[in-house]
Amino acid sequence: MGVQHTPGRVSYGRTLIYIMWDLLARESGFSQFKLSIVGIFHDLLMKGIPEKFPDVRWGFVEVSSQWVPYALNDAQLRLTKQGKRWLGVDTLKENNMFVACQTTDDLDYVLEHAGEGNIMLGTDYGHNDTSSELLALQRLREDGKINPEAVDKILGDNPQRFYAL
Repeated sequence: MGVQHTPGRVSYGRTLIYIMWDLLARESGFSQFKLSIVGIFHDLLMKGIPEKFPDVRWGFVEVSSQWVPYALNDAQLRLTKQGKRWLGVDTLKENNMFVACQTTDDLDYVLEHAGEGNIMLGTDYGHNDTSSELLALQRLREDGKINPEAVDKILGDNPQRFYAL
């Protein structure tokens, strides 16, 4: 079965079923709580909002960071088609954007596309959801998946800059 998104409807083959509102009313939370943040990140870049407010620090938390390379790639394709300048790996840095990662993210991949300077660890200790991990700081330091300098930035320098500590 093929599913195609069309605004306001979902198409299953030849049959159009107008179920968007019902689907969103009962969805699992992923679209509403996770993908909406990705969309906001993308819209901010596309509309150049961070350039208009250079002193604002933009934080994207409780959604992991795995989506960042995808969103950056899509923004790059769209912006270059419009003849606008693309900042590449410095996009987060130049737009004062910070993204909280989780230890389950492919951090090598994320850092390759987003750089080390604006990724921070998000643990969400306060309640039990997908971003809650009590041993996250220890795990990130000990697992050896990324270099120690990047770990120091993710655990210390980057959140200190974001939260102005």
